[in-house]
Amino acid sequence: MSDRAKEEYARLGRFGVTADATNAFVVKPDVSLWYNLTDKVAGTVSTSYTRARSTVRLDGADPASRDVTAAAVRVSAGVAFKVF
Repeated sequence: MSDRAKEEYARLGRFGVTADATNAFVVKPDVSLWYNLTDKVAGTVSTSYTRARSTVRLDGADPASRDVTAAAVRVSAGVAFKVF
């Protein structure tokens, strides 16, 4: 847990709070497509979806546990040049 989070909990009167994340399962399927534009130049487009799920547990005077899910989509494009 960051120092800032500890300070915020202390401001609320909760001291000695610690955090732990377990069961972090991450899935990231990815698809990419390459296309030759000329004999020496190719272009690419790719997309991926990342999903992570873990259990976060806060220990202290009032312990709690929560499942947290995070997800993101990434799209990228690029150009490659053949040297030889």
